[in-house]
Amino acid sequence: MFVPRWALAAAAFTLVAAGTVYWVAAYSPAAVAPEVPIATLPEMGTPSPTMQEADALLAARQFAQAYAMLAKYVETEPRARDAGSACQKMSEVAFAELQWYPEAFAGYDRLRRDYAGQFSADETNFVRLNLLDEARGPAGDYLSLRTLDAARRDGSFEAFEKILAKYPATYVASETATEMAMVVAREEGFNPDVLNGARALRMAQFRAKDPVAKLQLRLEVAHALRGVPDQAGEARRLYTEMATGPYTAIAEAAQKSLAAMDASAGNPSL
Repeated sequence: MFVPRWALAAAAFTLVAAGTVYWVAAYSPAAVAPEVPIATLPEMGTPSPTMQEADALLAARQFAQAYAMLAKYVETEPRARDAGSACQKMSEVAFAELQWYPEAFAGYDRLRRDYAGQFSADETNFVRLNLLDEARGPAGDYLSLRTLDAARRDGSFEAFEKILAKYPATYVASETATEMAMVVAREEGFNPDVLNGARALRMAQFRAKDPVAKLQLRLEVAHALRGVPDQAGEARRLYTEMATGPYTAIAEAAQKSLAAMDASAGNPSL
């Protein structure tokens, strides 16, 4: 599936893994260390009986039971050969299947702290930990994520647009923009894959009515174009225009994206 947020998230992950402090979000999430230690994943043999049983529960869509089993395994056997994999799976289940966001945050944060190799092997872990840290807020209520869940149940373009207007330049806004692009692509009858990603986002941008939502979608268009080799110049042009715009959060996000592009150009290994 088309996921435009990864274009920026992957760059952020690479820079952080290299020891360069660069955050996609408007602030540096407290949960994430300035550097992510790079470790080699252990050789994986036959899964343990616990992991096999958990996989069977997941296949049967018994998500709560699978989560409980995996969480107990990580707690009681933290140094087991596949404990990192168990922590990965329990975090994914809590986030994607159960929407147990406090548990998902704790899981991804533990994955970062105790199983650095597993954490750094997939940039999705970095993105989700930052998303959760952003959404939990001072009250720990994960309000923006729960609002996104409600919009997904509603399914309308307008429900997603309200989120962009309320939470610009955030991880949840990027997630929401992806949902809007998918809504538009489905209605127009094309596949919102990597090649059509910018097209779907542009169509969503033209359709949106709220000025903040339109700018957020434009930012996502730039993110999507940035990942296409011959479109990096257009991405830079869009970032440059937004970097001096009237909406501070989006302007700062565009400035950070330009800084990341400059850093990558100066060090092609990033």
